[in-house]
Amino acid sequence: ARAHYLAAGLMRHLGVGDHGLSSIERALKMRPDGFGVLYNAACYFSLSNNADRALDLLDEAVDKGQGFLDWIEHDSDFENVQHLPRFKAIIEKLRTS
Repeated sequence: ARAHYLAAGLMRHLGVGDHGLSSIERALKMRPDGFGVLYNAACYFSLSNNADRALDLLDEAVDKGQGFLDWIEHDSDFENVQHLPRFKAIIEKLRTS
């Protein structure tokens, strides 16, 4: 699963992210409850301007009880969603947990 989400993220950063969609979906099927998969899939979808899917996955990842507030709050992959109320709510949830 890790190889698939890393490949998808690389393709997204190289500007050919649509080719990475099948890889990210495969990683999610292989480890649907894995924090690393959920988090990196959230990054992928944020970079793909799919805010709803990105925030769904990020929220699910945080619900797993993992993730560092400072890392998530400052991860540049989330620049597209950091201004959204849902992202701010996820950050607040991390602050209070």
